[in-house]
Amino acid sequence: MMKTISIDDELYQYIASNTQAIGEDASTILRRLLNFPQVQQIKKEPITSNVAEASNQGNHSRAESGAVTEKEFSLTTSEQPLVLPKQPSKEVIEHTNRQIQKLISSAEFLHEDKQVNRFLMILSMLYRANPEGFSSATEVSQGRSRVYFSLEVAEIEASGSSVNPKQIPKSPFWVATNNNTARKLNMLESVMRAMYVPEHLVQLVAFQFTSPHIEEETI
Repeated sequence: MMKTISIDDELYQYIASNTQAIGEDASTILRRLLNFPQVQQIKKEPITSNVAEASNQGNHSRAESGAVTEKEFSLTTSEQPLVLPKQPSKEVIEHTNRQIQKLISSAEFLHEDKQVNRFLMILSMLYRANPEGFSSATEVSQGRSRVYFSLEVAEIEASGSSVNPKQIPKSPFWVATNNNTARKLNMLESVMRAMYVPEHLVQLVAFQFTSPHIEEETI
C-alpha cells in the first residue's frame, strides 16, 4: 500500500530539473537536495507524475536492512515516464552559454521594461541557440494540469482559462504567459536546466530577469 502526496507545479518542476541521471528516482533527488544520506537503491525507476511514499511497513524494513526494495517517491505524468533530455555536446552547451551571456548583457534586454517581453526574449534565444535541446526541454517543463509550451496554440488554450499564449519569437513554439513572475522564472529555470545550462548562469539569468530595468538617460 502506497501513500500519495500532491505537490504543486513549481515543486514538481524543481525536483525534475534537479535530476542528475536518467532513471534517478525522486527519493534520491530529494535526499541530495535536503542533504540526507543516500541509501542503497536496488532498482531505479524512470521519473514518473504522482509523488508516492513507501508505507510505514516499508520504512520499518528499510531501517532494519539498510536497503530500499521499492522507490520511496516517484514523479509520474499521466501519460509517459518523464526523463531528462539527452545531454548535448560540449560545443552546443558552450554556444548556448555564450548566447545567454550576450543577451542578458545587451542594451535591448537591460532596457526592456516589460517582463513578459524579457521572458519571450530569453526563450527565443534558448530556442535559436539549440532548437533540438529546447524542444526536449519544454517536454519536461510542463505543468501537471496546464500546458505551458506547445507547437499548437490551441493546446495551451485548452489547458486553462486566460492563459494568454504568445508565440516565442523566431520559433514555432507558443508559451502560456498569464503567470506571475515566480512562475515565469520557474519555467525559465526548468528549461535552462534541462538544456544543461550551468547553475551559475541559471542564477544570473534569474537575477537579470527579475531586476528592475535600466531607464534610458535623457539628454
